[in-house]
Amino acid sequence: MSERLERVIGLGLIVGAGLALAVIGLGWLPPVSNPFGQDPHTVAAPAPVRVPRRRAPTPRHSQGPPWPVAYSANGLGELRACARRLGWKPWMPTQSAAPATFEEAYTTSGVLCAVVGPYFVEEALRPIPSREGPTAVTRVTLSNGQSGTWWWVPGEGGGYYRLNLQVGSRYIRLAGANKVSTLDPLATSFAPISTIRPA
Repeated sequence: MSERLERVIGLGLIVGAGLALAVIGLGWLPPVSNPFGQDPHTVAAPAPVRVPRRRAPTPRHSQGPPWPVAYSANGLGELRACARRLGWKPWMPTQSAAPATFEEAYTTSGVLCAVVGPYFVEEALRPIPSREGPTAVTRVTLSNGQSGTWWWVPGEGGGYYRLNLQVGSRYIRLAGANKVSTLDPLATSFAPISTIRPA
């Protein structure tokens, strides 16, 4: 009796499976879909999302008078602390081709490094060494008659520019723009930090 029951059940399973395959194959039943969405094997992966890198805005050369550089009382205090570490009093730019605010300053190997808006300022009492040499050097004359050199340094993203000049006994290097005219107001307005008043 149990043997006959086993045969009936086995035969029923075989017939049932064959019937189910025939019904699905003929399209009488809807295809089984992924309950969690589309089948990952048939859907193209989305394009990777690009996260934009924060980049300082490129200043536009002003047609009118230059903008005053804004220094806070804390910023001037930071510059005075750098002066004590260096043992000499730095000068800083007071005008810019676009609105600019003093951000920070630090010293390294006898060089004062400062961020003023989108510009980078280096100052020392001796020529500032460069980690990478320029491939193009052009002599330039600024609006106040002062001379300097305009460097193009190759690098990632097409390279960058630097304006090198001497203000009194100080060697200055400016970066942050691709035109001499944009850096001219900065380069021609250096003054002792003792004469700069907080905004």
